[in-house]
Amino acid sequence: MRSLAFIPPAVPHRRERPPLIPGWNHEVKFDGFRAQLHKINARVTLLSKNGDDFTQHYPMIAAAAKMLRAREAIIDAELVACSNSGLPNFYRLLSGKAEPYELRLWAFDLLHLNGRDLRDRPLMERKGRLLALLDRAPSPAILPSKGSRRTARSSNGS
Repeated sequence: MRSLAFIPPAVPHRRERPPLIPGWNHEVKFDGFRAQLHKINARVTLLSKNGDDFTQHYPMIAAAAKMLRAREAIIDAELVACSNSGLPNFYRLLSGKAEPYELRLWAFDLLHLNGRDLRDRPLMERKGRLLALLDRAPSPAILPSKGSRRTARSSNGS
């Protein structure tokens, strides 16, 4: 069976403030686990930042990803346990005590889509494609990060 290769994630750099100059983009650091979602047809794999498969621990995320309208996709994201008020709760995620309905996959980059490696494409284009993909199969379990939403709007002048 075909598989997509794990893509080692870029390492984020912590700063006191984001750069406020043109050409820079930043993402919110959620209090969760870095994750990479791989989808090939109806098969979904959720990988850790080290490439370890942890799909079986998050079946609701995998089920939501099966609904994405893409033959193949690799999404860079962060897996977060959210309280009823929407705040991240890293302890519940780390301890394995998070209820399935508390889990969210905050997506921030689309690295591969339908047989095409997108990493050579501009970030803003990848974010636009990610938003379109998520909008075609809305799910409370897989959401675009706020950075993705803000970036997408600012790229079209609003």
